[in-house]
Order: sequence, then structure tokens, then C-alpha cells
Amino acid sequence: MNKRTGLVLAAITLVILGAVGWWVYAMYADKADKPHAVIATPSIQASATVMPKPDVSRLEQSLNTSDRTKQGAALTAGVRKLYLAQKQPLLPAGTKISLKADTFVTNGTVATVQADVSPGGTYILHLYRENGTWSIVYTEAQ
Repeated sequence: MNKRTGLVLAAITLVILGAVGWWVYAMYADKADKPHAVIATPSIQASATVMPKPDVSRLEQSLNTSDRTKQGAALTAGVRKLYLAQKQPLLPAGTKISLKADTFVTNGTVATVQADVSPGGTYILHLYRENGTWSIVYTEAQ
């Protein structure tokens, strides 16, 4: 596979995963405050639990370093490839991220968890489970 084909596949993957994440968010967000589309979907069951400590530790360690390769380890494979190609840091220097493990909500291979970002506020991390671990697909300011 050539580089262009790989980038196209990564972009398509990012769009699909983003759409899945947005769909999950739209299903569980406070609909009175946020616009949403009405979509006929099969009934799904999300479960609120506590995010596994190994995943919390891995993500926090990856995000709270200045090493771009280690930061990229917190991202899904397709997003990581795009991130590493753009040569910009994931976070400004001095940023500290702390995941709120008790806000973890999962539905199969997609999940969300809140994170305190200092400075910056609270964010929702949209996650995808790949290769047995949770990785970030995209984030959203809360």
C-alpha cells in the first residue's frame, strides 16, 4: 500500500470512528441542551462503570509527556498516523491531564470518559477499544 492510499484509509477510518463517537454522544447527551438528529436505531445498552486502572494510567502517562511518539500512543492507529505526520505537539507544554475514571461509559468497543485538563477545563474523550486497550478517537470540550 502506498503512502497516499494509507492516508486516505486513515482519513476514512477517522471519519467513520468520529461518526460512531458522535452517534454515541448524541444518544446519551442531554438532548434538551444540544441539537441532535432523530435516527431510527436498534436499542443499545450502554453501561456506566469505572475505567480500568491500566487504561487510565496508560492514557495519562501518554498524554502528560512531551514526547510526541508517546503522546501518539494514546490515539487510535488511524488518528496516530495523522497526528505524527503533522509535526505539532498534541498538547501545549505544561498541560496536565487527569482522567475521571468514574465517568467512564462504554457500549461495546466505543466509550467516553471525562478528563480534567489544566489549564483548559473539562473535556470528553471519545474512545475506541483496539488491540485490547482504550485509545482516543477525538475529544470534545465540555
